[in-house]
Amino acid sequence: MAMCVRAVCTVAALASGILVLTCPAGTAQETGTPQASPQAPAPQAQVAMVPQYQTVYQTVYETVFEQQPYTVLQTRYRTELRPENYTVQRPVYETVQVPQTTTVMQPQQQTTYQQQASTVWRQVPVTTYQQQTSTVWRQVPVTTYQQQAYTVMRPQQQTTYQQQTSTVMRPVQQTSYVSQPYTVNQAVTTTRQVIEWINTTQTVASSQAPSGQTEGSATPQTITVPQAVTRNVTETQYVPVTQYRQVPVQTVSYIPEQQVQTIPVTTTVMVPQQQVTTVPVTTYQNVPQQLVQAVPVTTYQNVPEQVVQSVPVTTTVMVPVPQTQMVPTTQMRLVTETATRQVPVTVPEQVPVTLTQTVARQVPRQVATQQVVMVPTTVPATYAPSPTAQGSPQQ
Repeated sequence: MAMCVRAVCTVAALASGILVLTCPAGTAQETGTPQASPQAPAPQAQVAMVPQYQTVYQTVYETVFEQQPYTVLQTRYRTELRPENYTVQRPVYETVQVPQTTTVMQPQQQTTYQQQASTVWRQVPVTTYQQQTSTVWRQVPVTTYQQQAYTVMRPQQQTTYQQQTSTVMRPVQQTSYVSQPYTVNQAVTTTRQVIEWINTTQTVASSQAPSGQTEGSATPQTITVPQAVTRNVTETQYVPVTQYRQVPVQTVSYIPEQQVQTIPVTTTVMVPQQQVTTVPVTTYQNVPQQLVQAVPVTTYQNVPEQVVQSVPVTTTVMVPVPQTQMVPTTQMRLVTETATRQVPVTVPEQVPVTLTQTVARQVPRQVATQQVVMVPTTVPATYAPSPTAQGSPQQ
């Protein structure tokens, strides 16, 4: 016969939260065999699920922001002075006397008189008299006298003497001589020779005799011969010459001096005084009055009048006149020189600069976590009643 094994497990939940699994220990029996007499119950094995705390480490990533320095090369510009040679054309001025002949146009005035007829409108005054009536308001004075009392402040003087110290600037004259240039036209006389040709008359005996005359009687002839004559011409020119003279210059300087003076100080005290006076009060009244008067009225009439007059007409004629004079001429020539100057030059240079930037970094960290795990645990065996014993009272 086949063996049938049946296991009955009882799960009991204890009050403390421990799970107990109870499995009775049965024996295999053959079917149809008589049961033996009741025996003592065998101990049952109990398995309990006990919670067990375990520490589990998990990796947690945190983001940390750090200030990280870094170095950057920046271009900076600085200005420095460098010597530089350059060529300078320096002008040198020289004064040279150069004769210059100029043609000066001198004005020459000529005055002529011309008859000129013109019409002049002359104003002739014409006076007429007109009767004019007017009303005049004449003021008539009316004088009345009134008593008037008034207070007069009579001044009363009091004199006191006080010492007063004052600083007086006393003028002191100083004379110094200063060289003052002035220009004087100095006459310069030059003599030049002028050659002139003059025709002179000379008598020459003729060598050819006319027919019928002897050779001893020669006929004199008059001929004109040019002759050079040298004449000295004196010219006077005025040349400006700079001279110096000593000019006295007076300067006034002030020297402070302390002076003590006794100054009378007069103070005026006003003393009130009552006075009564008779004051004439004049009032004016306007009285109308009719006036008739002859008013002269002057009018002007324009009367044409012919006027003939001699008008001088002056004309200016320019006459050319040659003049030769020594003109001081300033000539300039350029002299090449080498000079040195400081030239600002901008020089770039690389300068390391340390900057700071914020960098995000992931940092792993181990975090301990408590977890509960149910672990089966063997609990000591307990005695449970057999099914036979439980069913005997029912039979």
